[in-house]
Amino acid sequence: MLIQRPHPLYPFVLVSTQGKGDEAALRTAVATKVAYYAFVGSRRKIAALREKLIAEGFDAAALDRIKAPAGLDLGAITPEEISMSILAEITVERSRGQRSQSVLIRREADP
Repeated sequence: MLIQRPHPLYPFVLVSTQGKGDEAALRTAVATKVAYYAFVGSRRKIAALREKLIAEGFDAAALDRIKAPAGLDLGAITPEEISMSILAEITVERSRGQRSQSVLIRREADP
């Protein structure tokens, strides 16, 4: 799914391909307009993909917005733990967005 503008119900993109199709998935992710991008993979893998995509003309700043590796650094090892760390990170990002939205609404309501 390619989202052309930020969507209030789908503000996150998570690329998780188990190593199959990482490049194609990142190309699609970078083309979407969402608040949060993450990649499930190693720092080495994202660095190599970043270099390749920049060489092909992708915007470095857009690629730098991708959080990799995805998830909070909880020392996760198992797939279940990695999943929980990713969900925890999305929860933090979602909460941060809701707090800033409520502050904006309150400020607009102030006389």
